[in-house]
Amino acid sequence: MRPRTALLSVYLLITAPTSGQVSSPVVGTELMAYWSLDETSGPTVADLGPYHNTGIVYGTTSVQGRVNLGRAFNGSGDYILVNNPPNWVLDFAPDQSFTISVWFKTTSLSIGEFLRRGLAPQPGYLLRIDSGHVRGVIGNRGDASPPNALIQITSSAKYNDGFWHHALLIRDRSRGYLYLYVDNQLAAAPVADTFPYPLAAPSGLYIGRWGNYVYPTYYDGTLDEIAIFGSARHPDAQNPLLLVHPNTLVFPTTIVGEKSEDSVFVFNADMFLPLRVQSAMSTAGPFVALPPFPDILPLRSAYLKVQYTPITPGLDSAILSLTSTDPIRPTVSIAMHGRGVGLTTEPRIAWIRDVPNDAGRVVRIVWHRSILDIPQGPSGISDYTIWRRVDGFSYGLSPTRQGDLAQGNPGQSVAINGALWDYIVSVPAAGFQQYSCLAPTLADSSGLYGIVWSVFMVSARSYDGRTFFSEPDSGYSTTGSPYQPTTIDIPGSIPRSGSPTLHQNYPNPFNPVTTIRFDLPVTESVVVTIVDLLGREITRLYDDRCPPGTHFLTWDASGFGSSVYLVRLQAGSTVITKKMTVLK
Repeated sequence: MRPRTALLSVYLLITAPTSGQVSSPVVGTELMAYWSLDETSGPTVADLGPYHNTGIVYGTTSVQGRVNLGRAFNGSGDYILVNNPPNWVLDFAPDQSFTISVWFKTTSLSIGEFLRRGLAPQPGYLLRIDSGHVRGVIGNRGDASPPNALIQITSSAKYNDGFWHHALLIRDRSRGYLYLYVDNQLAAAPVADTFPYPLAAPSGLYIGRWGNYVYPTYYDGTLDEIAIFGSARHPDAQNPLLLVHPNTLVFPTTIVGEKSEDSVFVFNADMFLPLRVQSAMSTAGPFVALPPFPDILPLRSAYLKVQYTPITPGLDSAILSLTSTDPIRPTVSIAMHGRGVGLTTEPRIAWIRDVPNDAGRVVRIVWHRSILDIPQGPSGISDYTIWRRVDGFSYGLSPTRQGDLAQGNPGQSVAINGALWDYIVSVPAAGFQQYSCLAPTLADSSGLYGIVWSVFMVSARSYDGRTFFSEPDSGYSTTGSPYQPTTIDIPGSIPRSGSPTLHQNYPNPFNPVTTIRFDLPVTESVVVTIVDLLGREITRLYDDRCPPGTHFLTWDASGFGSSVYLVRLQAGSTVITKKMTVLK
């Protein structure tokens, strides 16, 4: 059998850009970046990983690569620039392991960068060839610019023989060493890694170029299949070859008996062999992975569809287990959660998602119909109206379910529970199970200030003059992004507001694993702990800066007995506690 390299799933890195810190929320197993370089022409090369950090091409020639096509660099001006990613996934925390994987072919004796980010004056990393020797570097340049430290590892052999070679630079923080492999063999003795700072640079990532302002140097040779993973994965490690994103699927609220679908991004990390999802088994009936299961070529990806059909109202949870055609590799698991609901007089918002390539400021709202939405009858529903909350406005009304409804004409507003809601649009009732409509948001979240949440409601008006309001839900829009799920309607779910929110864990009671969800309106210092009823901390799930948005944590209570425990969220000056029950 030919040797193979397995690169495992990773943690998504998200930084707080105002502080310079890099943190690692627990949002799942993911590939950071992957440029196949298979484009035949055009001004860009696509990042086929989940984060789509496109590279801008300056010169280069499409040629036969190690897998399909690759890119030839002429050594005098050809390079690819990935501008500083707005999602910060190419920066790494001080304790974060990572792996850089590159296929290369060259006969040059010159210095040439395979890949480089930062190092002058900000800490960063690079992988290059120098006089035939492969070299990996992390840290900051040695010219007294603090922090003044470089950690280097260089192959003893030369690889400028004109044949394809595979280089792996691995920063393994659990072992405290920097590793360099060429063609799946250690190319140098591991080097002690004591660099204590984040590898976070505001500059872009360069492929094929050292961006020295006075004397830039360029790579002379061919590159192919460049990938970055967020964990230390050595070639002989027994790791899954199927990587998945996300590792938790949360379906929107779904009417009992109806179907909701979502997809899992599946990546084949084997360097040589195609793989197939051999089986996809769910631990609960409402969730089903839909065949056919795809064949995935080496370093290629596919999407696996998963369907949720609630049988009864309430919360459903299950584990989806994926196995590959490689029998020695472990199973990959995906947590799934959904909520089945019955129809009520009030409409229910199913989900709010960004509309891609819309220049920002537009979301799509999907809602379930009112039970009164029938073709005829005096008490039936005549139309639905979308309302958007006016943030920062306090309306002096006593709390009430329906509030004081203004004339629901264009340009009018409705006051509910002390908040003012602007009229957006009305949609005639037609007896559909679900309705969909586009609505403008308060702002474009692609801007300098980050995510700006807009809160919406849907009302149903009957022919006899009654009005029924949905629970609020929230969403945001960005320029040119793919669909982004926003709030998910699960028990304890409330719309985003100006304060952090801790939701009830689910499932609850549980044995032994549960998921904890919290929402942040702004970047905060966050500590999430589990304490017993005596107030003693028994484990700490998260302690770092955390960006705005929705975040998921999992707690495995295998080592703890049946009891009531408390999950405690401290976000800035806000402290929230929820009870959880372990039943064994």
